[in-house]
Amino acid sequence: MLVKSGAFAIEQSSEAMPATASPSKLPDELPQNTLLLCAEQLSGSYDSGYGGFGSAPKFPRPVENQLMLYWSKKMEHTGKFQEANEALKMVLFSLQCLARGGIHEHVGCGFHRYSVDKFRHVPHFEKMLYDQGQIASLYLSSFSITTDVFYS
Repeated sequence: MLVKSGAFAIEQSSEAMPATASPSKLPDELPQNTLLLCAEQLSGSYDSGYGGFGSAPKFPRPVENQLMLYWSKKMEHTGKFQEANEALKMVLFSLQCLARGGIHEHVGCGFHRYSVDKFRHVPHFEKMLYDQGQIASLYLSSFSITTDVFYS
């Protein structure tokens, strides 16, 4: 059964890819309209009260924050400073809430997997190694943009 479903997934993926697509012909960057759609959807799910995107359970979701940092830089380079600033503020506030919340383990360091409540108070007590690396990278990126030692 597993082999059959794997073959089906490959077949579906092949059909979804354009015939001209090959690893050497794929664009170096996300198409602007794809990036815009992602940024708009994330902005629409932004939690301005407790940071992050979406509601409880509250996962750190560093990939989404990295996309918003990327979007911010793209908007800055095109002269859309207000949009760039709004995206950056979303990420920075989310990181502040994450660092001050219950999933940040203040004694042993690192971050628990997620918070079971929207307030980021009650952690789910497990840590994932890949989360630690992605979250550290996100804080480092934010520090390099702001030079604010909070993010270092």
